Amino acid sequence: MMPVRITVKRILDERGLNISQFAAKTGLSYPTALSWYHNHAMRIELETLAAVIEGLGVELTDVLEHTKENKNPAPR
Repeated sequence: MMPVRITVKRILDERGLNISQFAAKTGLSYPTALSWYHNHAMRIELETLAAVIEGLGVELTDVLEHTKENKNPAPR
């Protein structure tokens, strides 16, 4: 698991928005919005990140979270 997590799902759920509405507000394609919602994006373009922040009216720290937990620890 990546140490950086996309937290868009929490924001959308709190606001009662679905993925289609998220895509419309941000100008993202549905597949890109879906990957953000499910935290599956592996690379993030700065333009996309800016579109999400501006479209949702949030801060960078609202959509990305750095964690130190390692979901797949090395075998002992």
